[in-house]
Amino acid sequence: MIFVTGGRAQGKTDFALELWKMLPAGEKADPVIADGRTCTRREAENCGILIHLEEYVRRGMEAGRDMAGEVGELCRNSGISVICADEVGLGIVPADPLLRRFRDEAGRCSRIAAAQADEVYRVVCGIPACLKKSGR
Repeated sequence: MIFVTGGRAQGKTDFALELWKMLPAGEKADPVIADGRTCTRREAENCGILIHLEEYVRRGMEAGRDMAGEVGELCRNSGISVICADEVGLGIVPADPLLRRFRDEAGRCSRIAAAQADEVYRVVCGIPACLKKSGR
């Protein structure tokens, strides 16, 4: 699995699609892309690329689910090849306790995904920087 992070609208999804083309699975078909803003857990488990992990985490938190455990399970046991997440921990710390809790949980889930990923990239202005690359 490959984890891609970076600020909003920096080109993470485009980069994920480029990565998909280089993966063995990418040669077979276009990827199923699940959008964390709207997808169900089942859709997330069965996609090739999951975008907006941070929003998937927010929605799960609102539903009372253990998102750190769920994201760890998604990384270990699903067919996801690439996960993308916006960085949400930079900038001004929100005054609202719920928003602070969301930032913390989104950061925790991104750390879980990065720890389990074979490769980790940060995309800024459409330029990917490799942060981690394990031998496959």
